[in-house]
Amino acid sequence: MCILLREIKEEVVDRDEQCQKLTFLDSGTSRGLRYKGKKHGRLASILQQLLNSLRIDLQSYREVFPADDMDKLEEFSYAINLVELIVECQTEALDESQTNASDIVEDSMKQCGKVTFEILMQECLAATATKYPAGSEKTANPREFFLGLMQLLVAAILEDRNDYEPCVAKYCKFSLSDLTAIELWHILGERLHEMLMKQRDDETFPPSEYINLLLFLNQVHNDYIKKQGLKTSSDIEYPVWFEFFVQKWIKSFEEKALDFATKAVANDKAGQFASLENKPLSSSVFDIFYLLHEGNKKLDKLSCGNVELHYRYFHRLALVIQKVLTHYIALLTECIQEFQSDPPC
Repeated sequence: MCILLREIKEEVVDRDEQCQKLTFLDSGTSRGLRYKGKKHGRLASILQQLLNSLRIDLQSYREVFPADDMDKLEEFSYAINLVELIVECQTEALDESQTNASDIVEDSMKQCGKVTFEILMQECLAATATKYPAGSEKTANPREFFLGLMQLLVAAILEDRNDYEPCVAKYCKFSLSDLTAIELWHILGERLHEMLMKQRDDETFPPSEYINLLLFLNQVHNDYIKKQGLKTSSDIEYPVWFEFFVQKWIKSFEEKALDFATKAVANDKAGQFASLENKPLSSSVFDIFYLLHEGNKKLDKLSCGNVELHYRYFHRLALVIQKVLTHYIALLTECIQEFQSDPPC
């Protein structure tokens, strides 16, 4: 087909040159131009139909040209080459093309990204319906659903990078895997944002579920968007979508830390505040500061590079640390007073 197109293009160009040499009729219209218009009109129609057919195939290239079939991958490469030759023929022989082949291929690949997302979304919905049938006591976990979806999206990006991109790179300058990553990331952001807004008043799942989802989402962003130097409109937005759940997590962390401090001091008191081996401090000191340090480390990841979020989160955490340490000191003060009034034997 590619060889045929080149021959057609050469034939049309040759005929075009011959048409220009024909004499004009008395009506002022060239026999050559009338011949050219008739022949070119038919060819233009055929080429446009072929181009439209190729667009349709490329918009569903994952299904039409499966990556696990080497013959189909070769056909995929030929299809892109055909697009290039058709546009070249339209431009050089017919002077009709208003776009370039790379733009046509890129637009088709973007459309395939949307199709891919919907297919993978339906797969996850079907899997969820099977695991949590109607009437089941258990409720589908949104974190589990989106984690599974993101894993499938990552697999699609890697498939593009390893299998399809080498074929595209022969004829186009853009990176298919980067294009797919941006398209899938954009659609994922829209769906995830919708879900998070609906889940704000749902107390079924603890904040930690959404925190783990954010951490995985941030890892995907760093590996497939940020690391490639790509930018999307939701790069700064997505950490903000989780702020409600992060603030809830900080609140639960505060309650956990206060309860932990109370129990730690009680354990120290029961053990007569015995110091740790080779350290002149009791275990509660290390346990409490270790807990606060871990909370600090986790929270540092949740701002995902957003400076304003980072400030709000750590301002809130500073108040939690102040409250926990004040509570801890108050408990120790009570213990010291008890030891002073009734020292142990």
